[in-house]
Amino acid sequence: NDGEAEEEPSIGDSIDSETVKAAEEGLSLHDVTDSTSSRKLVALIVTGVNGDVAARSINLTDDGDGDANGHCTRMAQAISQASDGHAVILSIKACNDDGTASLANVYAAVKYAIEAKADIINISASVPDSANTAALRNMILEAMNNGISVVVAAGNAHADASGFFPANVEGVIAVGAVTEEGTLVETSNYGDCVKLYVLAGSTSLAAAKLSGFKAADKVDGNPEIYFGVLPGAGSSQT
Repeated sequence: NDGEAEEEPSIGDSIDSETVKAAEEGLSLHDVTDSTSSRKLVALIVTGVNGDVAARSINLTDDGDGDANGHCTRMAQAISQASDGHAVILSIKACNDDGTASLANVYAAVKYAIEAKADIINISASVPDSANTAALRNMILEAMNNGISVVVAAGNAHADASGFFPANVEGVIAVGAVTEEGTLVETSNYGDCVKLYVLAGSTSLAAAKLSGFKAADKVDGNPEIYFGVLPGAGSSQT
């Protein structure tokens, strides 16, 4: 439901090479899109997916393969609906069932998405930034250097997103949430690093919908996408 607040998974604040190595072991790549297809491969990095909404699912956690949290399944459904079937979803479970995730697992997930040749990476999660995010920040930059669009939630703390990771990574598309009246959803983060806002009840859902819109090339002129929204202020829609 677009009007419901969505609690975002949180990313832990530590990373080490041994944990990253362990998370990467056993990953096998499988083609999930035909190279001649116009459909876009969207790598959804959060809590796993239930049902058949994802074309393929990878689990980097010690929890079960399903989405006990429910968060990522809702995001996958939003991507699918917004894309009108143009998105092929690769679910990469990097967050535990309780909604927490290690930086190492998210790092391995982004690396996997790069190797899978994703068109779009969606990370509907955020965390207050710290020096510990440097390695994951570099991996996200590597994804963008490979031509992948990285769409992330601005965060749901009603604060300047410049203090939140990965919304503050240069080059990502950080997405805020806006109401039908064109005003900021009261929990949504905001600020200069938030490039656009999508009609949704949370920034997680907003980022998912934007990923779907991008997969279908439905960003320009989309009445659900707003630019330049300030806290509590209206904005002209595109």
